Amino acid sequence: EYLHTALDPSALKVSVGNPARPRTVSLSEFAEAAFADLSAVDCVFLCDVPGLTPAQVARLDAHLKRGGGVVIGLGPKAAENLDTYNEVLFNNGNGLLPGKLLGVKKAN
Repeated sequence: EYLHTALDPSALKVSVGNPARPRTVSLSEFAEAAFADLSAVDCVFLCDVPGLTPAQVARLDAHLKRGGGVVIGLGPKAAENLDTYNEVLFNNGNGLLPGKLLGVKKAN
């Protein structure tokens, strides 16, 4: 129930006792200086983001080093930009992604 509430942007009220306090922001909002400090955020969910700037990736990396979480959900927009993901997020094995993205595979 907590995860459902946290990931559902239409959930305007949070159930009593649920520690999740989700906030949905656009990619352009996330680029603003107001989001430079993620210390008050437990986890950042990237949901089919077409790409990130090196500054945004550095912010996410600092968030992870402080003990925060980052969940990357790939979708059609991300699939169209695999080169960007690999360049900025995989970074030849030095980035946030644990492996290089090779392409889209369809389920059998």
